[in-house]
Amino acid sequence: MEKLQNKTIFITGANRGIGKSLVKAALAKGAAKVYATSRDLKNLPDFGDNRVVPIELDITNTNQVAHV
Repeated sequence: MEKLQNKTIFITGANRGIGKSLVKAALAKGAAKVYATSRDLKNLPDFGDNRVVPIELDITNTNQVAHV
């Protein structure tokens, strides 16, 4: 995770568990932008950082995956 400085990161399942922790860690390590996905955006926590871009995504929905 030390090589995240100024990188753009894409994290699925950012609403809880490992995904949520990865978002926080990426921000702490200086990521320039973090695309954080959740099946339902109302479940995505407010990370309090404008580098986080919320994206609604269900990885089992091929149309949503193609769109993203």
